[in-house]
This record gives sequence, C-alpha cells and structure tokens, in this order.
Amino acid sequence: MERRRYAGHVRGHVAKLAAKSYEKQFASAPAFTVLFIPGEAFFSAAAEADPGLIESAVESRVLIATPVTLVALLKAVAYGWRQEKLAQSAREISNLGKQVYERASVLWDHLESLRGALIGAVNAFNKAVGSLKRDFCRGYAGSGTWGPPLRNPSLLWTWWSRPPVCSGAPPEAGKGDGENGSQG
Repeated sequence: MERRRYAGHVRGHVAKLAAKSYEKQFASAPAFTVLFIPGEAFFSAAAEADPGLIESAVESRVLIATPVTLVALLKAVAYGWRQEKLAQSAREISNLGKQVYERASVLWDHLESLRGALIGAVNAFNKAVGSLKRDFCRGYAGSGTWGPPLRNPSLLWTWWSRPPVCSGAPPEAGKGDGENGSQG
C-alpha cells in the first residue's frame, strides 16, 4: 500500500514538472525535464508499484533519473553539445572558405584583366619600336635627306632598350585608363 502511495507521489511530481513547460520558457532549453530520484531502490519501488510510470513520464517529456542514469544522461548531453559545437565550427569554416574563394576569384579576374592589358601594352610598345627602327630611323638617322642630320643618332637606338616607365599617378580603383584625372 505504501509503495502505491509513493508511486502516486512520483507520478504527481512528474505531472507538476511537465506542467512547468521548461522547454517553452527558455530558448535553449532541452526538449525534456529530468526528475532525479536519489537511489535505484526508490526508483525500482515506484516503477514496480506503477508499471506505466516510465512510459507516462516520457510521454510528458520528463525523464526519471537515478544516480547511475543521471551520469549517463549528463555524458550524453555533453557529447551532444560537443557535436553541436563541432558542427557550428564546421559551418563557420565552410562560410569562411566560401568567402576566401569568392575573394580569390575576384582577385583572379583582376589579375587576368591586368595580364591582358600588359600583353596589349607590350605588343603596342614592340610595334612602336619596330616602326621606329624600320620606318623612321633607317630612313632619317644621319642621312640628312629629310632635313638636317641628327646630332646624336645613337640616342634613338638606345631609348627602346630600356623598359618603359609610367609617368603620372596610378589609376584610381574602379576607373579605367585615363580616368584618374591626371593630366599627361
């Protein structure tokens, strides 16, 4: 008779805990509440007197724990939290990787554009030097046929052997050639 009354008290306490709805009160609360009974013998006595107690408690989202099961439950919760933290870290790493990829892609596009512009500039420079050598210097340098002879024709032959030097300010970000406001 005393066991049935004790089991009734445990069932009543389960109902009180379930009515508190802790999972609705706190945003990060687990989906269940734990009722701790401080000894295996106390839990066994209540479960023997009321065979539906465990199932009823679980349906009410209350887990009945004894010292042994509480330790196991706490270890399982800690493992779940570690797994959640690992998953969150993996999501953050994935997001950072996406950002790095996007930024590297933009940089690559700029470098490809720069490569094309440099090739075009080198080709234009080589054409200008070739034209100067072929069409201008051969016919004019020192011959005097189109005007007075050059005082130092070797100067014409040496200037293209040096790399071209940019004069003026570098272009501002986002502006194309000649749009940086510098006067050349």
